[in-house]
Amino acid sequence: MKYPRHFKCSLCHKEIDWLTSYYLPGQQIFDSISGITYNTGQNYCKECYEELTKKDERQTEKAKLVKEPSKQLHISDLVKRKFKINIIVKIADFKKTKFIQKDKKELKLSEFIVEDKTGKISLILWNNRLYFNKGDYIKIENGFVREFDKSIKLTLGKDGVLNRLD
Repeated sequence: MKYPRHFKCSLCHKEIDWLTSYYLPGQQIFDSISGITYNTGQNYCKECYEELTKKDERQTEKAKLVKEPSKQLHISDLVKRKFKINIIVKIADFKKTKFIQKDKKELKLSEFIVEDKTGKISLILWNNRLYFNKGDYIKIENGFVREFDKSIKLTLGKDGVLNRLD
């Protein structure tokens, strides 16, 4: 059986030599009629291969942030009056929402319990427009910790950013 010496890139359809092609494995399929197992992988030129693997690296990087937060700040590291906190946490529970009158304005205060592998802390959000579900991972940038009711609570600063990690 002879194998082809030239392939077409599966993405841009440029002709490539088999020695310079890049292969990404696909799904293994068993053909019950012939009894042969074959792979649905594709051959790519160098440029397309690099672009495809770059996308995989970006997705892997986001997964690492969630699964390996060792390079990140942890809840156990938080102390009162700590500022400029960047941390990834998981929504463990929803505690309460209440409305407070301040300077003739009604402000919405939402309290969540967030956790990571080192502990739990209350997260206070003012006028939050995002909705979270239990188990969602969120990234907090420019947060700070303050003491209230004899316990420390995490909240966002003026320039704070809150993002849900999908």
